[in-house]
Amino acid sequence: MYFEEDIIKLTLSNEIILEKEIIKTKFKKSEFKNMAFLECEFEDVVFEQCKFDSIKLENVKLNGVVFKNCEFKNINFSKISKFIIDFKVMNSFMKFCIFDNLELKGIEFMENNLEECIFQNCLLNNAKFNKSKFINTEFNDCVLEKADLSSCTGLEIDIMKNKLKGAKISLEIAIGIVEKFGIEIV
Repeated sequence: MYFEEDIIKLTLSNEIILEKEIIKTKFKKSEFKNMAFLECEFEDVVFEQCKFDSIKLENVKLNGVVFKNCEFKNINFSKISKFIIDFKVMNSFMKFCIFDNLELKGIEFMENNLEECIFQNCLLNNAKFNKSKFINTEFNDCVLEKADLSSCTGLEIDIMKNKLKGAKISLEIAIGIVEKFGIEIV
């Protein structure tokens, strides 16, 4: 499977895609459900208005991949390639997604809604979460140094479990942190 074209309204379900390169392709209004992508490489690929549900990603390389206005449910990103991780997620919805033990330095999660997602043991230095809305999303043992969380809402972050040195946070997040320590702002 090697494309260099626009693919519109593709629907794939219950399939295993093994060792395929998908390069310079734009997927629009496509759906992927109960799929497995194993040992695949996506390079300079755009997914726009696509839906991903219960996708298995194992040793998948994401190089220059952009997700715009997409919907992700039940996705564990933890087994994507540790070597090539360069992707952006913009104006998208994520629910029940897991990011564990990943190096996501400088990643851009712009204007997203993240609901019941987990970021665990991730390096998120210089990450940008601008204008993202968080609902019951957890960050555990993550490095968020110099990350931009300044325009986020709904994020409750434990400063004892995460490293935030140099991070930009919103007033809402700062007040939540202070309140957890029992400090009253007057």
